[in-house]
Amino acid sequence: MNGSPAPKGAKGAPRQLELTPRQRQILSLICKGKANKEIARDLDISLGTVKQHIAALFKRMNVQNRSMAVAQGKGLFDQPSSGPGAVTPPRIVGGDATDEVLLIRRPCIVLALTVASSFDAASCQAFQARLATLGPAMGAVHLSRGAAGAVLLFGVRKASVWDSIKALLLLRQLRDWVAERGASKDQPLSAALDAGIAVISINPQGSWSGDTVATPVISVTRRLLATLSAGTLGIGKQALHLLAAFHAGEALSSRNLSGDHGLALRDLERLFKLDFERNTSDQSARSHWQGLGAILDARRGQRLQLLGPQGSGKTHLCRALLARARALGREARYLRVLPETPAAPMLADADSGTRVTDEALAALVATVAAAEGGLLIIDDFDLLAPSARSALALQLQPVPAATGLLVLTAREQAIAGGDTLMLAGLDAPELERLLAGKGGAGADDRNLDPSALLAWIQGRPLFALELAAQEWIADAPRGLPLPVLLAMASEFDQHRLDWRLLRALNEGMLEPTAERIHALTAMPIAEIEAGITAAVAAGLLMRAGPNGHPRFTSALMQRAVEAILV
Repeated sequence: MNGSPAPKGAKGAPRQLELTPRQRQILSLICKGKANKEIARDLDISLGTVKQHIAALFKRMNVQNRSMAVAQGKGLFDQPSSGPGAVTPPRIVGGDATDEVLLIRRPCIVLALTVASSFDAASCQAFQARLATLGPAMGAVHLSRGAAGAVLLFGVRKASVWDSIKALLLLRQLRDWVAERGASKDQPLSAALDAGIAVISINPQGSWSGDTVATPVISVTRRLLATLSAGTLGIGKQALHLLAAFHAGEALSSRNLSGDHGLALRDLERLFKLDFERNTSDQSARSHWQGLGAILDARRGQRLQLLGPQGSGKTHLCRALLARARALGREARYLRVLPETPAAPMLADADSGTRVTDEALAALVATVAAAEGGLLIIDDFDLLAPSARSALALQLQPVPAATGLLVLTAREQAIAGGDTLMLAGLDAPELERLLAGKGGAGADDRNLDPSALLAWIQGRPLFALELAAQEWIADAPRGLPLPVLLAMASEFDQHRLDWRLLRALNEGMLEPTAERIHALTAMPIAEIEAGITAAVAAGLLMRAGPNGHPRFTSALMQRAVEAILV
């Protein structure tokens, strides 16, 4: 129950104020005159965690400062007076521990839009109605900015490495819809895209509570939008960084995507193209590249699945595989699945960035199947629903049935049958050479020890490349570049993890027993055990030592949790 205490029962009966167990602890210590540092010491939690609890407590009590909380709190903890005319104070009752609200940092994509004055009032109204439908369908939070503008936030409800692509796909749908209305011979729509960190309120299972979103990226993106001409898209530096890290799009500098030099919306498809010329000789994952020739020759007539988590190098490997096949003069095509809507992902040609229709797919399959040593790659095959995967697999049967090779990439087994290749990532010597080759003196300047990085990089090429890059984001939480933090947040959000438990473990208890976690969080023992089991299954925690106490699986996992928690 939020807000001020509500009267309960008959006249003169005590009012009830529901507080979580931890809020009751905090309020009791505040009433005893304890300072924040003392509360942190007494409860064995961080000072930042104390401040977060106090902010939630003040909101629940409907007070603005410590003095007001003490004045109300002393009455709440006092025993009711007796006798005629006695005033019965409000009474604290046990709130639901699952009602606790936490603050976290979450990577956020912002798409700001506006239409020119050539759009009449009726068209502006229809534009807003279209946004109200498309935005939520793509998982975005829609903030209206007058009749002619809007801001959409991606990643607030759930983090996804696809958020930047989703924003661009939504923009493409809006561009086409505006053009179909024929309001002007020129495209009246303009847009700006950028990324950064948002502080949001969540429930213990990580879902956005719907209350708090605070991020400077909104104002940054709107300022970029104000510099644009109609019919253009400007992309900020952070958003470009994410697009390059996850989606390997065409090399576009921030200079030609900002101000009056924004990308023309008619050329938006350029951002859905993969750049097969750039970095095809990159040897950062050399162990993956060694067998490319053998894969092309020895696996003819097969269906091969490349499996690995986000950032394990599947797309990089496929790009190199395609470049190798084309260098040998073979017919090779690359398709990718894009999440145009959650219910209906689209198949796109990675060379052109355009949608692949059923007719175009049939012609493409026939061409590749008829060619000697043909190659067809479909990236992110697991974005399709299981029924769609099965249907597409039937359409693709002619490719491996001949002398060609069909390659599908996914995070986990997507279809039955065929051979699989698990991507484990970089080994220690490869990473050492990567850091030596790309980091140089810059790595020393950042006080990073390559041997320490090995302990928490988990061999993923995305992490290795980002951590060894020359250009870092200065305000990245805990020194984690935005793509790395987004990749981790995306992994966390795939599971219903209990953030009360993660916050307690992040405090670094020497003996994180269930009883001690209970004392710190007021979580029931059964919930603690269930939370640990879920986090272990997700690969975030492991049971260590003779007593099987929970520990983070790596320093990268703990650093990511620490970076996310406020």
